[in-house]
Amino acid sequence: MYKIKTSDFFNDTIDKKLFNIDIVKNISQDFFISRYSSLYVVYSLCFKIEFCFKENINLYYIMVERNLKNRENTLLEYEDDLLIFDKTKDEIGEKIGGIIDDNIIKQNNIELYFSEGEIDSLYFLKDNNGNVSDVLVKHYMLSFNTSESCMAFVGGMGRLGMWDKWD
Repeated sequence: MYKIKTSDFFNDTIDKKLFNIDIVKNISQDFFISRYSSLYVVYSLCFKIEFCFKENINLYYIMVERNLKNRENTLLEYEDDLLIFDKTKDEIGEKIGGIIDDNIIKQNNIELYFSEGEIDSLYFLKDNNGNVSDVLVKHYMLSFNTSESCMAFVGGMGRLGMWDKWD
């Protein structure tokens, strides 16, 4: 079983095997593919973990957010050891000393997105070479395999304020 803790993102101690698309494919419970990237989703109790691979091979980001349904996965376990999903935007900003800009805190390879003062999602950018919305904009050509995947994408686009870019 693979394990990820919130502190792994901040300490850059994520199991490097999870950067491999073949391993992630084998543990994922959902996926969608576009011409630009592949997204694989793993559910771990009340969390959803999304792995995005650019050019369908290179890990671009890992995203974690709360999931409304408790779904167990015996292949990957996520632990919020820092209890970051229980803290407010101000508490997190004070703790990590990050700059809060448009409901986003960025620190090194991490982007924290907030909605109504609470954390919405945590993104770990593997190479710290851009921001998460860059790759999401290209997903207009997505091929979803389930309606749940489609709704996850729609929700993510709304959270990131991307709908106004679709004129």
